[in-house]
Amino acid sequence: MKIAISGDCLSVFTSAYPVRGMLLELIKQRQDDLFIIFYTQRPRPKMLKSFFEQLHALPNVKTRYFKWNRYVVGLQRFLTLSNYFPIDNSYDIFINPSYLEYVRAFKGVQIANITDLSILHSQASIPHAKIWKLQNKFAKSFYFRLKDLNVVSISEYTKQDIHRYFKRVNTRINVIYNGIDDFWFDNHYIENSLTNQYQNRAYFIWWGFMSRRKNLINMLLAYEELVKEKCEVPDMLIIGNIAEHLKKEITPLMERNAKIIHLPFQEEYVLKTLVKNSKGLIFPSFYEGFGLPVIEAYSQGVPVACSNVTSLPEIANGFSFLFDPNNRIEIKEAFLHLLNFNKESNSPLLIQYARQFTYKKAAEAYNKLINKMV
Repeated sequence: MKIAISGDCLSVFTSAYPVRGMLLELIKQRQDDLFIIFYTQRPRPKMLKSFFEQLHALPNVKTRYFKWNRYVVGLQRFLTLSNYFPIDNSYDIFINPSYLEYVRAFKGVQIANITDLSILHSQASIPHAKIWKLQNKFAKSFYFRLKDLNVVSISEYTKQDIHRYFKRVNTRINVIYNGIDDFWFDNHYIENSLTNQYQNRAYFIWWGFMSRRKNLINMLLAYEELVKEKCEVPDMLIIGNIAEHLKKEITPLMERNAKIIHLPFQEEYVLKTLVKNSKGLIFPSFYEGFGLPVIEAYSQGVPVACSNVTSLPEIANGFSFLFDPNNRIEIKEAFLHLLNFNKESNSPLLIQYARQFTYKKAAEAYNKLINKMV
């Protein structure tokens, strides 16, 4: 078969982006198919150089570029148009593995992806949020009315959220869970000055991109109260960059407490080592479409305490301590719960559960969906 892939989403640079790993696995699993990946002409992040080299070296992959510049393509996507996409009916399938997209003139199978409705729930930290919310409502209303579009949701929560939010949903929505990067499952760890510094030091951990919906303000205030109430509480290690809108609010909170340590994003094996040696992940988000750090922590046999809202109870699957993200008393209880974790008896259960969430398994699910549609 001849499969067209909308490839601009692959250049998104975040600390974890499971679409890239899943697509590599899918292409390897379908060696008899030809994958044509379409891009706009734009620079790619240097940090992703090795990924694109690996992707484009696969024997069943070819690349094409839109004749329009990225601004024209971006405007057409904004308006849910698709004149920029030069695929004809010699193609069998069109896939956007990360976003909702639909090629109006194409008569073959179309598959698009959705992570969550964060913009519609006013949980996305983006400039001009009101404009994007109006655009999202318009665009998603259009996409979800389409009978010939197959949508992949990354959680059952997001699927149900779509049905709750939109009155008319004609698309077929399939749930395919994210996988986490393969390095989480190997036995390699890093010893350097940073990991050695924390090897014998008790600490809780959080990692990711700090935005308002991650609810770190409540978490840090609850931690501050806990430190005042109890003499010996593990440190709080926070890894990641801070969104501009949050810097003025969160920086003083971190700087006034010596037990709160803020580190920038770390190389993957350094992060894995720090997670492995921690007392547990505290994950207080107001809103998540999936919640990758929950599974990443589980893969290291590390306990998790997370919010009892949106997708998190589904992904945690009964193995985490759940709390109300608006209730600081419950957040304090969550910290204490992590200290009572029995690693010897419970860690193997967490690791076993996490092994369900791999790029390979996500690609296998996509494979089944494709075979079902054609």
